Amino acid sequence: MGAGGRRPGGGRTALVRLNRIALANFRQHADTRIDFDAGLTGIIGPNGSGKTTILEALAWAIYGNTAARGTRESIRFNRAAPRATVRVELDFEMAGHRYRVVRGLTNAELYLDGAATPIANSISGVTEILTRKLGMTRDEFFNTYFTGQKDLSVMAAMKPTERGQFLSHVLGYERLRDAQKLARLHLTELRSQITGIQQGMPDAEQVAKQLDDARRRLASTLRAAQAAREVRTRAQAAFERVRPRWELVQRERDALQALLAELRGAEGEEAGLARDAERLARELGGIASAKAEREALAVFQEAQLGRDTVQHAAASGDAVRRRGGGGDPQPVADRQGPAGARPRRFSNRLSGDRRHRAGGGVAFPRAATRCGCRGFRTRTGELKSNFST
Repeated sequence: MGAGGRRPGGGRTALVRLNRIALANFRQHADTRIDFDAGLTGIIGPNGSGKTTILEALAWAIYGNTAARGTRESIRFNRAAPRATVRVELDFEMAGHRYRVVRGLTNAELYLDGAATPIANSISGVTEILTRKLGMTRDEFFNTYFTGQKDLSVMAAMKPTERGQFLSHVLGYERLRDAQKLARLHLTELRSQITGIQQGMPDAEQVAKQLDDARRRLASTLRAAQAAREVRTRAQAAFERVRPRWELVQRERDALQALLAELRGAEGEEAGLARDAERLARELGGIASAKAEREALAVFQEAQLGRDTVQHAAASGDAVRRRGGGGDPQPVADRQGPAGARPRRFSNRLSGDRRHRAGGGVAFPRAATRCGCRGFRTRTGELKSNFST
């Protein structure tokens, strides 16, 4: 395998240099080793000596059992023991690396750059790596770089046309022709599709007219956008001019809202104080009534005591006069004098207390609360007047 070439699939094969191949119990070779020097290497021998077997062993080392003729047991050297080891070791260089593959009937190993540990140690793993590194399949290898001896003798007896067909078959040119047929078919389909697309497309003049209309609409839209930007710039400038006053109005509005909230709180407090004042007025009225009744009762008790004293004194005087032979006794009602007027003074005093309560003597809490809220209403009115202007 010399310089790399282009394989039928279109890819570039790797440049491979063979270093050594060793065969053990492989077909006619019980123990054979060949070292390849630089340049061409020729292998000469009689028919059946195993020249083609060396090429077969090279392919078998790379691609495995599919590259060998016959069965696995037919590969073993016919004079070898039944369980003798069949082994092919191939050493070659490719893409700056050195590979050593060792393959047997049931095992395979691949070493890289003289390492002691293989990078692959299974039959399928070794075959997959080498196929990928070489860039060609087994069929491509046999159709390009490997040609059997019988195929060459048959080709010598062929006519030029037959020889060309044979070489096309060996080199895989049939696949190139199949690929050309597929390419022509695909080209025909593409041309049909292009023709259909062209037929479905509108007239070129109509497309040009639509393009001109679109350009005019675009120009109009751009002018409208520019005008809108100018309007926006003017509006922004006007806003910047009125911004200080607007911010002032916002602050005054916030202050007004705060005062209104405070006023509502004061009004609520005023209503609560008014209710407390009414309750206290009722309590004071009850207290005053109880006090007046208590005073009236005391006056009445005092008058009753005075009357009893007068009556007792009158009775005592009458008894003395009777014992002394005095004149007629004075009526008790006439002797009461000022003491008899005490019930009337008590009644007049009680009436005066009632008039004092009826005249609003206990209404001072409401008046005081109303005076306290007058300042909030005055400030709120001023802020409302400023906000409206």
